[in-house]
Amino acid sequence: MISATRKITMAALFAALSIVLTRYFSILIPLQGVPSLSLELGGVPVMISGILLGPVTGGVVGLASDLLGFLINSRGGPYHPGFTLNAILTGMLPGILFWWYRRNNPKRALLLPLTLGMLGVLGAVSLLYLLVAPLEFPEPWIQWVLIGAVVAIEAIGIFVLLRVVNKENSRQAQELPLRLLLVVMSVEILVYISLTPLWIYGLYGIPSIFSLLSRVFRAVLMIPLKTVLLLALLRVLPRALLRP
Repeated sequence: MISATRKITMAALFAALSIVLTRYFSILIPLQGVPSLSLELGGVPVMISGILLGPVTGGVVGLASDLLGFLINSRGGPYHPGFTLNAILTGMLPGILFWWYRRNNPKRALLLPLTLGMLGVLGAVSLLYLLVAPLEFPEPWIQWVLIGAVVAIEAIGIFVLLRVVNKENSRQAQELPLRLLLVVMSVEILVYISLTPLWIYGLYGIPSIFSLLSRVFRAVLMIPLKTVLLLALLRVLPRALLRP
């Protein structure tokens, strides 16, 4: 059981780490001349706070990291409450999903095909986007490099996932990578792919379908990386939290 003092301390550390990663170690990619597509790992500390400290604390960490982060470094963009809602959901959804997993204990036989299916759909949409979207690449070969990168990431992600699942001995350890991947994909789909295009359209007038497709491509890049980081953190942090 985590004490209240340690819980508050860890929540503050997760919020501070999220601010640093989001505001100072992110890449902003312009869409139609507006830097509105972000590659960053600031959501990882927020998600891990929801998983370890509960959905309410995860939501508070997301709220604090977004509001304080905007005050510290707005990155040149205006404030929009929709992004604050995104940050709150990024902390709450993992906590809720892991609570549901513990309560219902879904079968691994269903988790694996569902996970692979979602990963495959995201990869297929990303390839379609790169092939038909009206993008202006400085050089034609860049488009094919990106297509190759998507295919490679999909293949490596599926290979590593199957390797990790088969390598673990206990049933609980086998299911952890699948659950984490489903959590990350759920956050990407429900928050960054579904909601963010609406906020971008409201701020800059960028068509939602264009913004949505670009975020599907982003998700293929970020989902494997976030899943690996969460898996590594969950192997270390619970012991540190419970240590007297």
